[in-house]
Amino acid sequence: EYDEFFIFADNSVQPSRLWSEKYKLVRERTPSMITPEVASAALIAGKAVDFLRACCDDREWVLQRASKMTERDFEDSRELSNLTEAISAASSEASERVKSLMFGEFRLVAHFESLRSYLLLMRGDFVQVITDALGEDLDKPAGMILRHNLVRVLENTMRISSAENESEVDHDRLDVRLLEASKKDTGWDVFRLDYRFTEAALENFFSDRVMSRYMRIFAFLWKLKRAEHCLRDLWETQRGWNASLNSSRNQLFLRCAFLRVQMNHFILNLQYFLVYEVLDSSWKTFMEELKSASDLQVLLGSHASYLNSITTRALLREESRDQHERILRILDAILDLKELQEQIYRPEAGLEFTMQKGGKADTQSALGKLEKQFDSSMAGLLESLNVRTNDDNLVLLALRLDFNEHYSVVGTEGLL
Repeated sequence: EYDEFFIFADNSVQPSRLWSEKYKLVRERTPSMITPEVASAALIAGKAVDFLRACCDDREWVLQRASKMTERDFEDSRELSNLTEAISAASSEASERVKSLMFGEFRLVAHFESLRSYLLLMRGDFVQVITDALGEDLDKPAGMILRHNLVRVLENTMRISSAENESEVDHDRLDVRLLEASKKDTGWDVFRLDYRFTEAALENFFSDRVMSRYMRIFAFLWKLKRAEHCLRDLWETQRGWNASLNSSRNQLFLRCAFLRVQMNHFILNLQYFLVYEVLDSSWKTFMEELKSASDLQVLLGSHASYLNSITTRALLREESRDQHERILRILDAILDLKELQEQIYRPEAGLEFTMQKGGKADTQSALGKLEKQFDSSMAGLLESLNVRTNDDNLVLLALRLDFNEHYSVVGTEGLL
């Protein structure tokens, strides 16, 4: 009533944000005899009890626990040592109940696994099927994409991939989201997989802010899958190469084939690094931390650390902007190569080509610019990975990408 208690409660906060926003510890109001550790334990205990009641609909357990408190318990807690012990015990008991419900009834680990499988694209057969099934539609301008068609493809993919047999999958949660499109966007640019939560208990874990982090990681991994799909299309065209093409087109086509091999080497090694050194490694650490988490606060912290590890090591943070932008330029070059090769392969096509960035040029000049763009972007990326990082795994990635030091030579020549 007089706003004097050392824990402040904001009763306007919705249950979906209860844990992170409703209760705050007011340090200046904390009695001097209560240590910061005890005050924090009291905060955790109170949050856990309210979480059980408001988010888990577990009022019965809360009432049963309250009914066990006798008048003697309150009398004993007047002694400071007993009060400390009582708060610690209450915090531990309530936290254990929260963990039991989150891991049991609310299947928290199963949802982590689903997010890893689908939003982080770690379920290989599902990703392969959906990119193949959507590829033709997503190549169209974004304005021509119909969401219900994509949802139908997603549902079919779930049925024919191993996802259908996995207990971790809640099919009603996985959905398609289309971003607002700009003029030049294709379906690939606006397509996102989404995973929805409606339970307040889970929304405390998977807030809009947390899900936006998953979306950012998905967007980057999806660009790589698009590039991989594009390179596969390039290979299919090159398999049907006709030696009877006129000599000028023949030479251009051979150069396209050599550039595709270089680009494919880059994509394969970058994806290997992301899967095994970033996503898989971060996941194993996260799972170990979950096993030893003492309360929901620790669980939330472990989840945040997991996402931080991925965004940092996948070069998605602000301090890695230069490296990330060089990777995006390489991905743009892959898209340009596909369109350029298609133009070379069609005898009836003209020899003027519009690049993703850089305007129009005749086909031969465009290919030369593309080769230089790829080489310079690779050289710059490798130099950045070697010089500006403290991550040994990134240094090893650079070694795999430039095992014969070809791009080191290119980079040196660019400085002369």
